[in-house]
Amino acid sequence: MGLKQRIKQSSRAVKEILRGGFWGHPLVLRNLPFAGYLVLLSLLAIYGAHHAEDNVTHIDELKVTYDELESEYLESLSSLMTMGTESSVKRRTKSLGLIAADKAPIQIINHE
Repeated sequence: MGLKQRIKQSSRAVKEILRGGFWGHPLVLRNLPFAGYLVLLSLLAIYGAHHAEDNVTHIDELKVTYDELESEYLESLSSLMTMGTESSVKRRTKSLGLIAADKAPIQIINHE
């Protein structure tokens, strides 16, 4: 078989493929369901990868939000504990004109 014949035969095969004539071939028809199955599996794998990537992105955003809220909580807790100390309470009540009592309060007991 000469070079010209091989080129002519391969060009016929290319033309046949481009025209779509191979769809009617029994081998292609027999393997078409398997090819469809492979395409479906590929699409599911791509969807799963995208979904996992979205989940990772969402988790990262939630982690940043959590860190911000935790920092705000600790700052508020520290401020609240400072405001609750006796010296801080005395300082704030002094500005309002209130003073601490010298004696302990008397307990009132109702005997009925």
